[in-house]
Amino acid sequence: MMINIDKSKKQVQEKTKEVEAEETVAKGKLESATAIKNDCDEALKKVMPIYHAAMRAVDSLNKNDITELKGFKQPPQGALLVIKTLCLMFAIPGEKSKADPKQLDYWEPAKKKLLTPELLKKCQNYEKDTIPLTLIEQLKPIIEEPGY
Repeated sequence: MMINIDKSKKQVQEKTKEVEAEETVAKGKLESATAIKNDCDEALKKVMPIYHAAMRAVDSLNKNDITELKGFKQPPQGALLVIKTLCLMFAIPGEKSKADPKQLDYWEPAKKKLLTPELLKKCQNYEKDTIPLTLIEQLKPIIEEPGY
């Protein structure tokens, strides 16, 4: 009987060591996950007001606004930045600029493919929760420009 008790104690001690090791790993993963969550929460605090402002702006637009914008021969710089953003978001490629072949022009493709009556609905129904990280990285410098 004593042999069985000693054997059981030994098994319990081994199992305890295994569980403690797993607990240490789990605590490390929890700390990492908490840090990531906190980083995401901070990023959301910065981004959500911008998102809500953009949605209010889209909601205030109407088809006449799009028609008016489309009528510009050369729109203001801020409008061009927004057009570039929308082209990237809706995968409308830019064309080589006539003025500077090293630059892409998004205005002409936008007038043909983006500035349509469906644009408002496309913006309202845009899948914001599935934006690829590569697109976010492309948009970041544009959105951070002072004239945006």
